[in-house]
Amino acid sequence: MANSKRSTTGGLKKLAGKTFNVADKLLTGAGAVADAIGKVAPSVVDEGAKVIDAHLDKHKKDFKMPGLIDLPLAEAERVMHFYHLQYSLIQVTPAEKYAGRRANVVLDTTPKANAKVAPNSFVRAEYADEDTIEASRQLLASRHAEKKMVKASRHALRQARAQTVAHLVTGIPKAVGNQLPHRKTKKSPTAPSNQTKNDPQAQ
Repeated sequence: MANSKRSTTGGLKKLAGKTFNVADKLLTGAGAVADAIGKVAPSVVDEGAKVIDAHLDKHKKDFKMPGLIDLPLAEAERVMHFYHLQYSLIQVTPAEKYAGRRANVVLDTTPKANAKVAPNSFVRAEYADEDTIEASRQLLASRHAEKKMVKASRHALRQARAQTVAHLVTGIPKAVGNQLPHRKTKKSPTAPSNQTKNDPQAQ
């Protein structure tokens, strides 16, 4: 019995010793990981801060794109020079949407007004001269005239169809009547009049 108790006690001590060793190793490993994170984390934070700072420095001079629509070309150029913008004036081709616009003013820009832009950004400004506006008006007038012609043609076609139907409907009874067999009616004898009976010469 004594030997059994001694062996059991010795086994427990060995098991406890192994458990403590494992726990110690785990704690040591966790400490090493924490140290590694502590060493890496500041560098990561520093790099992220540098990226953010660089982005802010790059865009700290950004501003909203000024509105140039309907400005005369000379005035629009002065505005773009003031904001240090690179630009190109592009003449558009005739189109119906320009028929009601003014000549030699800015019709559209890229980027659009209020978009964030940086100094020296490139701007595309579109405009139309007087010939382009006139050609656009002619395109619009031609389309309206074509619509009127199509409408008038459809109206005339409807009227022609209505007249044809009316003519056919009117001719149906006559055509049917001509195809029916005609009955011969007997003439009834006429009765002598009273004047003939009383006339002595007639007797």
